[in-house]
Amino acid sequence: MLTRLLLFGVLFTTPLCGTVDAAAHEPAHLGDYKWIAQLKNEDFRIGPGYWKVINAGVPALPQLIERLKHAPKDDSNPLAEEPKLRPSTRFFVQLCIKHIIRKDYLANNPQTKGVGWTEADHSEDIISWWAKSGAQVVSGKPYKLPSCLNAVPR
Repeated sequence: MLTRLLLFGVLFTTPLCGTVDAAAHEPAHLGDYKWIAQLKNEDFRIGPGYWKVINAGVPALPQLIERLKHAPKDDSNPLAEEPKLRPSTRFFVQLCIKHIIRKDYLANNPQTKGVGWTEADHSEDIISWWAKSGAQVVSGKPYKLPSCLNAVPR
């Protein structure tokens, strides 16, 4: 049987295969998040892999921080004449980390309305913050945001 979905004027046709075991697709069922280390640089783009990493949440942060330490700063060819068409892997790893921290911080701090940041290379700030506060974050204890993230009070 096929299911048809009209979304933004585009018709998608997908097979309908009875029920879907949602638990099998949850990141928590993928072990200890070592799968993040197996991701290719191309996987850190806006798309299903990107959202899967963000939805993994705080338990994935140690692997993401480790990935950030070694992520290339620039995927483009420095000798190319055309402008850079996509951000670096480091940018997307940082973005995943920032989104996870924001989501966790808002969940644990109801007096905070939002968490914002500027789009810049904050990798060194995030890595040094993690060295000081990582244990608190993973254990669920209260923590301060890295200096590159700003909490917006209610």
